[in-house]
Amino acid sequence: MNQSNEIMHLDRAKRELALANSIDEVKEIHDRAEALRNYAKAADLSLEMQNLCAELRLRAERKAGELLKEEIKPGNPQLSSDSTIGKIKNLSDFGLSRYNSSTWQKIASIPEPEFENFLTEQKENKEEITTASALRLHYEINKEAEAKEEKERLDKMEIQDNSRIILGKMEDEIPKLEEGIADLILTDPPYGLGDTADIKFKGRASLSSPRGKWDYNVDFNTWISLMSRAMKDNGSIYMFVWDRLIGDALSAFGKFDFEIKNLITWHKTNPPPTVRKRQWCHSHETIIFAARGKYTFNWLGQKNMHNYIECPICTGNSKERLGHPTQKPVKLLKKFIEVSSNPGDLVFDPFAGVGSTGAAAKELGREYLMIESDEKYYKKACLRLQGKI
Repeated sequence: MNQSNEIMHLDRAKRELALANSIDEVKEIHDRAEALRNYAKAADLSLEMQNLCAELRLRAERKAGELLKEEIKPGNPQLSSDSTIGKIKNLSDFGLSRYNSSTWQKIASIPEPEFENFLTEQKENKEEITTASALRLHYEINKEAEAKEEKERLDKMEIQDNSRIILGKMEDEIPKLEEGIADLILTDPPYGLGDTADIKFKGRASLSSPRGKWDYNVDFNTWISLMSRAMKDNGSIYMFVWDRLIGDALSAFGKFDFEIKNLITWHKTNPPPTVRKRQWCHSHETIIFAARGKYTFNWLGQKNMHNYIECPICTGNSKERLGHPTQKPVKLLKKFIEVSSNPGDLVFDPFAGVGSTGAAAKELGREYLMIESDEKYYKKACLRLQGKI
């Protein structure tokens, strides 16, 4: 088969796709388009030729998704490979898997203008047209819609008392505070991951844990200098830190008269999966425990004072989860507060996120003060501590 024959086959398949009105017909056209794409690739034909085949295949997936939405009965049977479609058929009758059905319906949900613009841009930029790239578009559109909906919901909610949570950068706000106000500092500063939090795949949608501008720069010397100013002479700090940055953090602590007491390991009993399966699961984080002077330390018994703590992360299904990508569980934070402060003490967190430190302190009868630079998370933290979310 030469290129002109392939174009002829594609033109015929395009006409058939326009007239097709059943999943069987569309699936057959999809499979032919994929076979043509594989041939074009094996024959080392141009990317333009390969994309003509890939575009037809993607349009067939989109149409199949539309037909599936029409035929599927209530109860989301597309989530099971042997669930009934319509009255008599199931997914396997069409040669479809649960993944096919779910993926194609997602592609079908992309508004037509965005879908056509996507195809045009892929061809103009000479990028390979794939199902995965279309899925990424679907997820981006959904994220934007969800973010807009959440902002509208939060904007309708009134913040009453925010005196314990300050909106701003810690570099700007700590110098305004009275020196030595905090009995305990418990914080989770940025890790400097930035765009590295996005993992892209060739054959499927990307795995993304989106960060903000706050997560691009790491400056332990400035941070610890300012936290040292805010902390009492007999206080202590617990600071979460990325393993690759432990050396930098320890060096900075040494410059400001802190004694490193422990490196504590938090074992996440439900860590995110390692999708590429080329390294160990990232199932722990390190917390530096540093102190100075006659710091508070409430011994809870030998069995409860191991520097290895097991606790699950806040999953998306958790009621505690408020959409912050590095949110820490209150259960874990309460342990540090209970050991290193007393009722009525002030717990300070200059990187508040959605206010987990304040929530933990409040549950244990401690005072709290927090700083957060991101307006969305600041508002969530305020509303959370008011019991509104």
